[in-house]
Amino acid sequence: MKSALGLATRLRRVAVRRVAQAFVSSVLAAYATAPSSALAATVTLQASQDSYLEQATVSPNHGSESTLVVKGGTGPSAKRRALVQFDLSSIPACASVSSATLTLHLSSGTASTTHDVRALPESWTEGGVTWLSRDGTTNWLKAGGLDPALVAATSSAAIGAGAGPVSW
Repeated sequence: MKSALGLATRLRRVAVRRVAQAFVSSVLAAYATAPSSALAATVTLQASQDSYLEQATVSPNHGSESTLVVKGGTGPSAKRRALVQFDLSSIPACASVSSATLTLHLSSGTASTTHDVRALPESWTEGGVTWLSRDGTTNWLKAGGLDPALVAATSSAAIGAGAGPVSW
């Protein structure tokens, strides 16, 4: 796992290149404690694990890298997919989520594109995940983590060239 840097500090280091898809296992930024309660709280969570998958070199694990590299494309080895996961155990089981926002910092980009966030249907580990494997031992049901044609985007954001925050 990464050091206990705040999410905002950590994500400033995230280099995002032309994005086709960013995958998120769990994202939560705000919740209301219970539907019958008038009390609401905002919680900011840091990523508990992150990595990226690279289609061109299917075996390397990128869990220890300080940047998330993502890239879209149609070629057989063009795709790189970022994975980010959050530990939601601090959220009470009776909580009702009222909103959730994921913000990443785009540090470079070459053209306007659309970035998608999708829920990853299988668990994975930061130290074992690769294009072919979700934990270093067990293969994904579909190489690359999922079939985008079968898992709809949870949210999309149109991004121009250049740097800055991107929120879904």
